[in-house]
Amino acid sequence: MEKRLGELIKEFRIINNLSQNDLAKGICTQALISKIEKGDTIPSVDIFMKITKRLNVTLDYFIERLNFSNYDYVHEFYYQVRKLLRERNYEELNTLIEIEKRNPNRKNVFHEQFIKWQEGICLYYLKNDVIQSQKILKEALYLINSNEGNKERNIEIINSIGIIYFEDQQYDLSISYLEEALRLLKNSIYIVDKTIHSKIYYNTAKCLTRLNQFTESNIYCEIGIKHCLKIDSNYLLGELYYHRGYNFALMCMYQDALINFQKALSLFEIQSQFSFLDTTLKQIEKVNLQIEDTSGFYISNPSG
Repeated sequence: MEKRLGELIKEFRIINNLSQNDLAKGICTQALISKIEKGDTIPSVDIFMKITKRLNVTLDYFIERLNFSNYDYVHEFYYQVRKLLRERNYEELNTLIEIEKRNPNRKNVFHEQFIKWQEGICLYYLKNDVIQSQKILKEALYLINSNEGNKERNIEIINSIGIIYFEDQQYDLSISYLEEALRLLKNSIYIVDKTIHSKIYYNTAKCLTRLNQFTESNIYCEIGIKHCLKIDSNYLLGELYYHRGYNFALMCMYQDALINFQKALSLFEIQSQFSFLDTTLKQIEKVNLQIEDTSGFYISNPSG
């Protein structure tokens, strides 16, 4: 345990480009940091919390890393799962999850939570079973005490619950969970995956549109766009521009709609997102027609 803890502290110290003296400053001596990293001693709770804060790593993340003896395998497994989620390949994702459920070495509660989370998602998208899907997702959420678990993952699970309520057209329930995810996100000191913000801003914007709150929806689009630009990520940036354009079109602000649709179009072209590319071209055509003739304007909902 001591050795593993020390190795992780050293790993994150190097990632943060800190020397042992840098890490120790104002916390303890450089000699103590050296002993901790070698596994010769365990830091006190007070010192450990100060170390994690300086390393920009949450206690949750340390706990999860410490509890996985086969971290490289688990890390790769999580990567494959997230890749399939992005591709919306739920059949292959379900197969992967079922195989992992039979893995005799999966004894870690954090891993169990991850498996149950993905199981709930697959159940909805493959069988359209909202009730059972939400039951499993909520079991995953409460599987681990929130003070002990990975708060970042809890936020993602809450986001998934909100998305499924959205897909089931239960918009009031959806927005309540998405707002809870935003609240937890705001109060989280350190988030490893910065794209989580983009996901929740985008999903909240979509839900607010369904509730006919177009101005409020665009506020979240704007926040999401600024976040993407801040972290230099195109993930969901095109979708956020698209959705802002969609809101402007519904508000009959056609020039603003065109500007945002054009920005979305450029991003979808770069990312080869052909389905969104085609949808955006159709929306631009409809807006141009509306500018010429204000009668009979209609935009299909890209989020549905």
